[in-house]
Amino acid sequence: MRWVALLFAVACVSACGARVGDPCRQKSACDGIDFGYCAKAGFCTRPCGATTPIEPLSGASVEQTQCPAGSTCARRGRRMVCLPTCASTKDCASGLECVGGVCELVQPFVPAPSR
Repeated sequence: MRWVALLFAVACVSACGARVGDPCRQKSACDGIDFGYCAKAGFCTRPCGATTPIEPLSGASVEQTQCPAGSTCARRGRRMVCLPTCASTKDCASGLECVGGVCELVQPFVPAPSR
């Protein structure tokens, strides 16, 4: 019976696609999100509140003002990104905590020193 549940979970992940806030290590993990990318902090997100190029160097762009269901647009530094919404920290992925209704990093992201 466990293998049926595991098979269902794997099928849903591949069919349902990624969501904002899902853990990731590479961009392909976030392919289910329009304009999604893997943030350096290790979770899927996407830009919002700005015009985003559709294809590099094409000149074509699209307004990115709305975030997918379950996320909200928030300013982080110079960028506007979609962050997962939450009611409590248990709604957030590991390494994130619920602050003001959105999942935030528990510790601020500090990039590794360059070599």
